[in-house]
Amino acid sequence: MFPRIFIAILLLFFVQQPQKQGSQDCRGIESQLASCEQRLGGANADCQKRLVDQKKQLYEQARARYDQLSVELTRAQGDAQKWEKQYGQLKGDLTRALNDFQKLQTQYAQLNPKLVESERTVAELRDQNLRQKASYEKRLADSQSSIDARTREIADKNREITRLTAANGGLTAEVSKLGVSLKSSEQAAETADRARTELQKKLADEGGQKKNEPTEIFPAVKEAQAKMDQEGAPAAVTTGQNGSLKRELVIGTLEIKPYPTEVPADGKLQLVALFTPHPLKGAFGDTPWYVKLVYNPPPGVNAPYDQKQSLGDEDRKVVTGNEHKWVWIVDLPKNAPSDLIASQIDILAGFEFDSVMRIAGQSVVLTREKSAPGFFARVMATIKENLTYILMTITALCGIWAGILTVKIKKFELNKSEKENLTKGRAARKISDGNRTRRN
Repeated sequence: MFPRIFIAILLLFFVQQPQKQGSQDCRGIESQLASCEQRLGGANADCQKRLVDQKKQLYEQARARYDQLSVELTRAQGDAQKWEKQYGQLKGDLTRALNDFQKLQTQYAQLNPKLVESERTVAELRDQNLRQKASYEKRLADSQSSIDARTREIADKNREITRLTAANGGLTAEVSKLGVSLKSSEQAAETADRARTELQKKLADEGGQKKNEPTEIFPAVKEAQAKMDQEGAPAAVTTGQNGSLKRELVIGTLEIKPYPTEVPADGKLQLVALFTPHPLKGAFGDTPWYVKLVYNPPPGVNAPYDQKQSLGDEDRKVVTGNEHKWVWIVDLPKNAPSDLIASQIDILAGFEFDSVMRIAGQSVVLTREKSAPGFFARVMATIKENLTYILMTITALCGIWAGILTVKIKKFELNKSEKENLTKGRAARKISDGNRTRRN
C-alpha cells in the first residue's frame, strides 16, 4: 500500500500536466488520494490486527516455554539436592576408605615380614607338591602296570578254569554214561547168555527128532526171546560222535546207529542197523538160516531201503560171527514236529529165504534237529557259558576303576591345594606391589 501512495505523490509533484485539463485532473488526483487514504487506513487496521494476533501467539508460546523451563528448573534443583546428598555420602565413604587404607597400611607393615616368609613357604610347598605329584604318578603307573598284568593273568586263569571245568564236566558225564552203558551191556549179555543156555538145555533135554526140526526151532527161539524181554534185559546205549544203541538178542546182537536218532534240520538221516548172529548149539547145526530187518517208519515219513549201502537185500543169509548191515534213508517232511516220533525195526528170522518169522522188535525214536539259533540266542548262550568269567572280569575292572578313581581324587586334591597356594601368593604379591607403588 505505501509504495502506491509514494508513486502517487511523485506523479503529483514531478509530472507536468497540461494546463488545459486544469481542475478536472486535480479532482481526479484528489479522488485517487482519497481512495489511497481509505486503502491506507484499511491496511493499517489490518496490520494492527495482525500485530495483536502475533503478540498474543508469541505470548502464549513464551508462557508455555516459561512453564516448561520452570518444571525443568524444579527438577534440576531436586537433582542438585540429591547430588549434594550423594556427594556427602561419597565424601563420608571416601573418609572411611582413607581410614581403612591407613589401617591396611599399618597391617601390611606388620604382615610384610610374614608375607615374605609365606612366599618362601609357598615355594617350598609347590616344590613338595610337584615331588609328591611325580611320586604319585610313578606309583600310579606302576600300580596300573601291575593291575593290567594281574588282570591278564586272572583272565588267562579264568579261561583255563572255564575250559578245564567244561572238559571235566564233559569227561564226568562221558565216564558216567560209559559206566551205565558198560553195566547195561554186562546185564544184557548175562541175560542173553542165560536165555541161550536155557534154550540149548531145553532143546537138549526134550531131544527127539520133532523138536530139532527147522520148523520148530525158531518158535522156541521166539518164546525164549519173549521170556528174555519180560525179564527186562536192558539195552546198552553209547552217545557221542559214534553213539549207538546195542541190544542183546537170543540169536545175536543188534546195534542201531546213530543214537540219538536225530534227523538234520535241512537234510536226511542214514539209519544203520548192524546184526551179528551168535552160535546156538543144538539148534542150527550146519543148516543155513536167514535174517531180515524191516524198518517201520511213522506215517508220512519216507524211509526207503538203501541196497547199495547195505551191500545186500533185506532178506539175507547170515554167517555166525560176521556182522551184517542194513541201511535206510530217513527223510522227515519239513512240517514234521520236532517232538519224539516213535518207529520200530523188526527182526525176522527163519530157515527159508521167503519164510521168516518175527523174533523181536526194537523201538527207534526219531527227533528233528533244532534249527541253528539266531544271533541273540547265540550271544545269550555265550554269556551263560562264560558267566563266571564275565563276573570275575567285571569285579576286577571295578577294582581297577576304584583304584584309578582314588588316584584321580588325590591328584585333584593336590591340584586344588596348589591352586589355593598360588592364589594366596598372587594376592600377597599384589598387596606388596601396591605398597611399593604408594611408597614410590
